[in-house]
Amino acid sequence: MLKNKNINSKRHPKSFTIVNEQYIADIITKEISREVKDSLELLRDIDVPLIAFFGSARVADDSSHAQLARLLAFELGKKGYGIISGGGPGIMKGASLGAKEAGALSVAMKTKMLPGEKIMDDLFTHEIFYKWMFVRRFAMSIRSHALVFFPGGLGTVNEFFEYAMLMQTGIVEKAPIILLGKEFYQSLLDWMKNYQLNNNYISKVDFELFHVEDNINKIIEIIENYTRDYGKLNFSKFIKQNNISREVLQNNRDLGQHALIYDGYEFVVFDQVFSPKVFNGWRVFTQRLTKENFIGKDLLEIGSGTGITGLYLYQKNGFNSVVLSDINPYAVANSRQNVSKFGLETKVKVVESNVFDQIPKDRKFDVIYWNYPWLPEEKEYQYTDEVDRGLFDPNYQYLKKYLHEAKSFLKPKGRIFLGFGDFGDIDYLTFLTKREGYILRELTSESGSEGIKVKFILYELIPE
Repeated sequence: MLKNKNINSKRHPKSFTIVNEQYIADIITKEISREVKDSLELLRDIDVPLIAFFGSARVADDSSHAQLARLLAFELGKKGYGIISGGGPGIMKGASLGAKEAGALSVAMKTKMLPGEKIMDDLFTHEIFYKWMFVRRFAMSIRSHALVFFPGGLGTVNEFFEYAMLMQTGIVEKAPIILLGKEFYQSLLDWMKNYQLNNNYISKVDFELFHVEDNINKIIEIIENYTRDYGKLNFSKFIKQNNISREVLQNNRDLGQHALIYDGYEFVVFDQVFSPKVFNGWRVFTQRLTKENFIGKDLLEIGSGTGITGLYLYQKNGFNSVVLSDINPYAVANSRQNVSKFGLETKVKVVESNVFDQIPKDRKFDVIYWNYPWLPEEKEYQYTDEVDRGLFDPNYQYLKKYLHEAKSFLKPKGRIFLGFGDFGDIDYLTFLTKREGYILRELTSESGSEGIKVKFILYELIPE
């Protein structure tokens, strides 16, 4: 054994531990990253809605709950749903058998750590193994359209509380959580009401996160009600918001050419350009972005309008360069006027472009941002004038283009941002970001008043 006389023997064990902790941390980080990557690659190739099954591995194959899992998975499989389970015996095996009997897709997300969970492999159409349980839980929920919890042990109850908490806090998208086993879960629910709720540890609204149901047909109805509109734009939901917004747009037109002062900087606003005086979401987004460290970075702003955000961020954040892009030729001229006004022609370029169409394909950016026109309209909708473009996107065609193409213009470790509002279809935005391989992270939100309450939300789109 090598000895170093210069090492204090009292400090040696601690130093040795630190070295090994770093070594172990490096291994763990690689393992976790690999498991997350493998999970996302597997799920990305699946194009059917998935339902996740949770429950005990210890119940017998012929138990009532294992048979219920089999029947529910069979009925869901016949309706075109895929099934995710832990790939083990008990409830998991019941779900896997039902999926196979229905000829449905069946994903087994197996663990390498729990004893007694190995079952026959020919039950599954897809399978993957995990060492890290939290990665497994992440993978079982990230693409699932509903989570069904049968009776189970510590793991099952832990998973129920974890997913409920993630939905409660808005970290993950809300989807139906179904507790199948009224008798089993009743004592737990009584405790939640009598102690957690009565002592203000949780809120009454938290009980809306889950359904308690034993009837197979009603469970299927809950799932179908959720998935029926998932991935579809329902324009009828936005008639009121769109009509109010048209009134605001008319106020925009009545302004004509005018000036706007923001934080001591004066900007000119052309006629036929969506004015920063109308809908104040850009202020919320701009103020949040100024908190980021973008020194020396390159920014691309889509839909720049007057150029106010990009120019302000250049002044405040120390960007190396900025490209302002807009499909509206009046907005392009407006941005160029303001660039010239600040004497930034060598640092800030302005391009007329339909999203990324006129951005050089080999150009990469550290930051891509769009304060997007988040009101949906029918596919055949015709713009009244260029001001209309500031709020309406027919069939969300431009949003789809942004999400699909943004990653190809991003530098390694670059970041993509999207300004949105709750006048728009947040559920459909969530669907699109999932489909395009992003994790949707809310950075900030703030309510404003534009006839009725509007919540402005700045998202970061994190490529998976």
